Amino acid sequence: MALSGKKYGGYVKSVAEMKAVDYSKATPEIKEVYERLQTGRKQLEEILAKNLKAVMQISSIDLTLDTEVKEMEEISAKVAESTQYIHQAAAQTTMVAGEVAKAHEGLTNTIVEASGETETVYDKIRDGQQQLTEIRSLSTSTIEESKNMERDMDELLDVIQHMNEVISGITAISDQTNLLALNASIEAARAGEAGRGFAVVAEEIRQLAEQTKQLTGNMGDFVEGIRGASQKSSSSVSGTIEALGNINEKINLVWKINEENQQSLGRITDSISSLAAVSEEISSSTDELENQASKIEEQCEGLKGDAAKLQRVNSFLESVVSPIMETETTLDEAVKLMGQMGKDAFYSLDNRDFVSYIESGIGAHENWLTALKDMVDAQEIRPLQLDAAKCGFGHFYYAMEPQSEEVKQIWRIIGEKHKAFHGYGSRVTKALFDENYGEAQKIYAEAESHSTDLLADLKKLKETVANLTQQQRRF
Repeated sequence: MALSGKKYGGYVKSVAEMKAVDYSKATPEIKEVYERLQTGRKQLEEILAKNLKAVMQISSIDLTLDTEVKEMEEISAKVAESTQYIHQAAAQTTMVAGEVAKAHEGLTNTIVEASGETETVYDKIRDGQQQLTEIRSLSTSTIEESKNMERDMDELLDVIQHMNEVISGITAISDQTNLLALNASIEAARAGEAGRGFAVVAEEIRQLAEQTKQLTGNMGDFVEGIRGASQKSSSSVSGTIEALGNINEKINLVWKINEENQQSLGRITDSISSLAAVSEEISSSTDELENQASKIEEQCEGLKGDAAKLQRVNSFLESVVSPIMETETTLDEAVKLMGQMGKDAFYSLDNRDFVSYIESGIGAHENWLTALKDMVDAQEIRPLQLDAAKCGFGHFYYAMEPQSEEVKQIWRIIGEKHKAFHGYGSRVTKALFDENYGEAQKIYAEAESHSTDLLADLKKLKETVANLTQQQRRF
């Protein structure tokens, strides 16, 4: 049955424009065509919605995988570098530990020898201390004996003084006797023959007195010699006592110093013994360090293998990312193709679905801004979509081409602002990378202000589409 003609021409035009009119008066074929087209358009809308959702999810996965792959690549490189460094350090540690062990063994032997020598020195100092003690006792005894000798010499000088007095008395008696003998001789001469015998006696007495005087004179000289020698001896004894006193003081000082040395050496001996014990512990620790370094070398070999496996996993992930990116591109192209199909009234979205996508884009935009704020607050770089064409709103934006001039004008402005908005993400990322956190805060404040302006345009877009709906016009 033909569908052309004046009677059904209006229905055909309505079907061509996909207008919702009463098709009950049209032929069943026209009604069926409209219903089939309506059903197909709804299915296309569902496909578009699912494709948009899929491409947004793929973009998110792609972003996450790309970020993780790059991070894993950096980690893999760092692990390999660290493994090599640790391996070299472990080998160096093993070598150094061996050298330290040898050096420490020599040190331990030296300490043991020093300990033995110290004990020997300690014994000698102890023997010297005993001898000094004996010398000090002997010096003290000598000083006492010298003092006794000095007292005896003083007494001897007293006796000599007394002897001088006695000799002086004898000399005086001898002089008087000599004088009496002389007088007796004179009287005997006067007496003549009668006094001759008395003169002989007087002469004998005079000679005896002379001899006595001579003897006492010699004795006086002898006593004076004894007194001079005694005085010198007494002076020498006093000097000896003084010298012995000085010597004794010095001996006491040496004895005290020697005692302190003995005590110090005792402490040194104890310290050396402790040092020897510590040295043995260090030696044991050095051996353990050498063993651990060898184990670290073994572990490094395993770690090198793990690093190689990590690199292979990273390469595999890179190969996985590639088809995902291709899938994303394919889905994005499919969405754009469906958007181009929307130019035809048969496949175009209705205003209600368009506004629904706008609202979803607003939600995605707000989530992106929240993620940017979290990065700035945490002061760390996190996965964030920086490509305006691959975000939740971007896929939809670049797939749609509005037909209404009112919508087109706002649509272009939104596109420019949306692209500029994602530029703030790149700037914040760079500022965080440079650890310029103040600059990152400043850029975020600009992004927040820009977002307010962009959301105002999106709200204006929704209002414009609502007005078109009231006028029964497509966006």
